[in-house]
Amino acid sequence: MSKEALRSLGDLMGAYFHQDWPEVYPSEAAALDAIVTDESREDLRKAASHIAVILNSGYSEAELAHAVSEGAGIYFNPESIGMNYTQWLKRVASLFEAA
Repeated sequence: MSKEALRSLGDLMGAYFHQDWPEVYPSEAAALDAIVTDESREDLRKAASHIAVILNSGYSEAELAHAVSEGAGIYFNPESIGMNYTQWLKRVASLFEAA
């Protein structure tokens, strides 16, 4: 289920956090704002659910970093804003749930 959740999350977020995302968005917050603005509430809630599955899969922080970047194709390193992947994904899930 975790691999399926990663794929689904990557389908949504990977379109915004692709390898060249800094050339499109001035910040991580701007990319997240674009996701919330452009995507349906249903898709955002599904993404939040997928994040919960991923976070409950028992990944170490290093495994989670690899899964998010390589498995989901989300090329954002939350260390750049002082967070680890777990913290960042929890914040993203909260943002998506509140949309």
